Amino acid sequence: MAQWITIFLALRTVTAAVRTLPERIAVGECVDSTAGDVSLYPAKVSSFPDPAVTAAEADVSAAALISVAYGNHFKVLTEELAKEQYVLTQCGTSQPTDEEVNAIVSGTGYQRKHFSVPVQDVTAASTTILSFLRRLGVEDRVAYADAYAVHGCWQKAASCGSTLESAWTGNATKLEEQLDSVEVVFMDCNSDCSNVRARSNAVHVPATKDNGNLHSAEYIKFLAAFFNLEELALRTFQDTVTSYTGRQASASAPVVAWIQWNNWYSRYELSQATFKLQLVTAAGGRNVDAAQLSQSVSSMAVADAVAGNPGAGKTYYVPAGDDRAAAANALLAAMQDVDIVVDETYAADPGAYNYSNFLETFYLTSQSTQKFLTAQKVLRVDRFYTSLGSLDWYESRLAFPDWAATGLARYVLDDTTKLPRYFRNVALDKAPELVTAESCAQSLPSCDASYATSIGIPTEFSKSTHSVPAVGLLGLLGLWAL
Repeated sequence: MAQWITIFLALRTVTAAVRTLPERIAVGECVDSTAGDVSLYPAKVSSFPDPAVTAAEADVSAAALISVAYGNHFKVLTEELAKEQYVLTQCGTSQPTDEEVNAIVSGTGYQRKHFSVPVQDVTAASTTILSFLRRLGVEDRVAYADAYAVHGCWQKAASCGSTLESAWTGNATKLEEQLDSVEVVFMDCNSDCSNVRARSNAVHVPATKDNGNLHSAEYIKFLAAFFNLEELALRTFQDTVTSYTGRQASASAPVVAWIQWNNWYSRYELSQATFKLQLVTAAGGRNVDAAQLSQSVSSMAVADAVAGNPGAGKTYYVPAGDDRAAAANALLAAMQDVDIVVDETYAADPGAYNYSNFLETFYLTSQSTQKFLTAQKVLRVDRFYTSLGSLDWYESRLAFPDWAATGLARYVLDDTTKLPRYFRNVALDKAPELVTAESCAQSLPSCDASYATSIGIPTEFSKSTHSVPAVGLLGLLGLWAL
């Protein structure tokens, strides 16, 4: 009986987050059709990618995967990988006809899906997408979150029975019921995007398909369109670009290398992934020259960082073979002049991984002479983690590349006024910080049986006094400022 009560309460509180159309009109979120036409969407997403992104990441060759077209009371998002168009109609107005949509964008070759915006309840099939929703401040419109999500509000939602069933180990029937119950499921494509096309409420978010940090972060504009928050997204993204591109490396800037012991492949790796090289540059540092370094390590090989995607960068590696210590020594002997290393070695329990573990992993001692040891600059990207071992680095870095660049700049520039964000220095015994549900101070409908914050009608002629939600305050204060 207790189990059924728990399930009932979880369903009831999620349902309570959805207002009826008259209720939405009353709070200024939807248009009252009896009031006549209004001129909507004064803030528009135009070119994608933004010229500022193309200029900042000129080394990235990125396909134009999305575009946006605006009508008077609707907008159309075109997504190239899934070959879909998402027609977003302002709530309180009539859904446009195919003829009306075709007048602003061709639908040839695309499957069309219709949604009423701003959408009231959504879920995301990946934690990276959750972070974009967090940056938009719409946590209270997320009905279900992955159990491995890091942000405190996602954990709070999970504690209230709003955990999204796992596609791998969960109850498949329950997962389908959850996905069917929300207005939008933001998700990734499988190899041919058939998983997205088969679900009427699925929307493909290709944020992970681009190799540039700013290229990926710009998808906040794409997601904002579903909540009528383009103005907020445009302003937020401009701040991201300004912060991310605000540093220049000097000829004497510290040299940074990303290394790890890869137990799966039994090899030591030096990563030259494109996004990591970009982060070092954005932080004001210099990247180690792996191609030159490899000339002094005869056993070193190289492969694409992401199979089938040369633009994602390279991974240089030394196979361990029968002598792991020799492999470690071969790599690190060639890195005597590296000033900072980022140790990406996997640890099942991030909280237990310390400087002694690093030295043991790479067969180093207190007498070793590498510059990064004498300078005591051995970084990890596990500053924030959960009891399940999830790292915020993998969840939110795409949405917050400016935070990642600033966090790395703290160590590159020796500037303690910069917040460390994702990074910690294990050489100085800095322990990672456990994120829990208690860190979320926000009211969530799934926990508090409340409605989501109303979002004002996006028109300069609107008389609504309701404003858009502020950028997630928890993301700017408290835990996330540590």
